[in-house]
Amino acid sequence: MSPSIKKYVFRIFKLIFLTEILSFLLFIENYPIWLGYVLGSLASFGNFYFQAKNTENLREIAPSSAKANVFKNFYLRYLVLIIVVVIILQFINVNIIALFVGLIAVQLSIGINQILENLYSKEK
Repeated sequence: MSPSIKKYVFRIFKLIFLTEILSFLLFIENYPIWLGYVLGSLASFGNFYFQAKNTENLREIAPSSAKANVFKNFYLRYLVLIIVVVIILQFINVNIIALFVGLIAVQLSIGINQILENLYSKEK
């Protein structure tokens, strides 16, 4: 991965980590909610990381094979995500709503990151 993509992925990871700390403080007495959010956000970040890594690799191949590679990776990533969610729901006592909120943690972190970047760019 290029340094700029690594930096962005790490920034998103830091935001997710901060939300996990916040969720721990808010739901310290309700372990299934906290665990559901943490596992969902980790699965979401794993999906995001592999998407970023695959995107970087696509820059080096022909457009026709890149399109096929995008579809293959898309379905593979979501198949793995579905399998992970099913395993979590089957074997671990988690809150299903918190799990699905955790699965959108990357999207929320990207939104938060964009808001912060816009605020900092207006100050300069």
